[in-house]
Amino acid sequence: MTFFKEENKRNHESTFLVFNTACLGDVLLCNCLIQNIKNIYPNSKVIFIADKTYQDIARYQMGVDDVIVFDKKNLHKGLLGLIKFIKDFPYKKADYSIITYRNERNYFISQMLGVKKILVSKNKDKNISMQEIHAKILTQITDKEVKNLPIKYIVKNESTDKFLNIFDSNKKSIALCAISKNTAKDFPITMAVELINRLNKAGYQVILTGAGKKSEDFANELKHWNCNFYDLVNQTTILELAQILKKVDQLISVDTGTMHLGYAVGTKTLCIFFEKNTKKLWAPSEKVYNNVKIFQNPNIDEIIEAVQNVKNTYQ
Repeated sequence: MTFFKEENKRNHESTFLVFNTACLGDVLLCNCLIQNIKNIYPNSKVIFIADKTYQDIARYQMGVDDVIVFDKKNLHKGLLGLIKFIKDFPYKKADYSIITYRNERNYFISQMLGVKKILVSKNKDKNISMQEIHAKILTQITDKEVKNLPIKYIVKNESTDKFLNIFDSNKKSIALCAISKNTAKDFPITMAVELINRLNKAGYQVILTGAGKKSEDFANELKHWNCNFYDLVNQTTILELAQILKKVDQLISVDTGTMHLGYAVGTKTLCIFFEKNTKKLWAPSEKVYNNVKIFQNPNIDEIIEAVQNVKNTYQ
């Protein structure tokens, strides 16, 4: 098979549309793909199509040139909304459209936009991560090496004064994200209570993050147990959360978007997996990232030891 036509495009500007209208972590996991596009096609333009809620996760990834919002709950809801999105879309007849998750709507949009070539994942390898799966879509159009690159998110407006009073200059700070959308992935309440108490005893400041009623209820239950932590649940925008995660000394997080955002901004991140059979697909690789440590069903002693033994935990 020859890739002459595709390879020849490197000397010209090609436009890539990257569709991922899912959630925070899903959008971030496209960044390995985007960096590979820029490495292989250095003159290309990458346009990310993202859900309205997560547009800033797409916007500040390394390699993204522009973000187009697909507001599926309001402005672009239903057939009329879909027509409006297609009509207003500024990058019609792009060279490539990459649909990271199989999605009939996004495929239809790409067709209506007159995209020259639509790419969807054909992966059959169950032993690689989701960020690798996304990146390997490019092998359909190039014979150049597609690398497993670390996700990079560029934190903006780091000088905000809003959360200056959170951090205790006399203590190291630990951000904790204990709740996800899937209960099977979450910290059990008793385990979270013990973790926070032991971190406090060891001299760490704990900052609890999260969003939604489920996280709020969890925070209230922790307070009922008289846990000492700074409650940031439902208090931050995505950009503000990125600022907080960039500033803390470490992040402890279950398998959710906050986990991916933490290591993407460069923070030392303990990635906790409680659910079976999800680590292989969703965990960052310790061979690719020097700021992550992966745990499957750890006990409190293992987590505390990893937090305190930073030099040996992160290579």
